Amino acid sequence: MNAIFHPINLTYDTICHQIIPTLIIVIFSISLLIRILRQKTRLNRSIEWRQQRKMTIQLLSISALYFLFNFPRAILQLLMQIGISTNEFLNLYYGILIFAIYIIFLFPFVCCGLIPEIRKKLKAFFYCRKQQRVIVPENISITRIENK
Repeated sequence: MNAIFHPINLTYDTICHQIIPTLIIVIFSISLLIRILRQKTRLNRSIEWRQQRKMTIQLLSISALYFLFNFPRAILQLLMQIGISTNEFLNLYYGILIFAIYIIFLFPFVCCGLIPEIRKKLKAFFYCRKQQRVIVPENISITRIENK
């Protein structure tokens, strides 16, 4: 048996390269947000959500992206290596594996979608609506010229 496909190496790879990085991204993103909120309250500053909104949305969207698309695949892969493998389980794993690939493609959109200038350009690109022309009544003043 090849050393690469040895069950111990596969389990190590799954845990160290899939489960732990996903958990680190999620936990540290949320802990950074909590740290900022605690620091604001400790310094007796009011939490202005308008200033914190961009960072909060970016952290939570990146965390959700990794947690929703990468974590289920890693857990299912670990369960497969432990010994749980039925046909239904394999079908579920291969279905989730397809979604795990989408992280690569969705990550730039998540990051760029939070930049206001790029977001406006993307909205204009994807929502190619024709501008509606509005007919507005116009007041015309008529003055009478007298003939002499």
